[in-house]
Amino acid sequence: MGSNRDFFETLQKVLLRCWIAGFAILLVWFVAILGLSDTILQIHSSMFGITKHEFDLIMYCGMGLWKLILIVCFFLPWLSIKMVNRSVEG
Repeated sequence: MGSNRDFFETLQKVLLRCWIAGFAILLVWFVAILGLSDTILQIHSSMFGITKHEFDLIMYCGMGLWKLILIVCFFLPWLSIKMVNRSVEG
């Protein structure tokens, strides 16, 4: 029984760290878009012929998708394991 508890405690820690790292990546992405938007747009518009509006739409939809993936794949499993661990302990 102890090895299962250790496994889920370790899994809980890994999921939390992945969730935090994912949001750190999202923050870097957001700061890069704010600071380097024109440069990134020039590069991508020369390759794909996209407008500023299309670029902004792609970036913010990508950020939203990334955030959704982080919540579904890391935060919700972490929260579920944490709730089960608390109910088992208490």
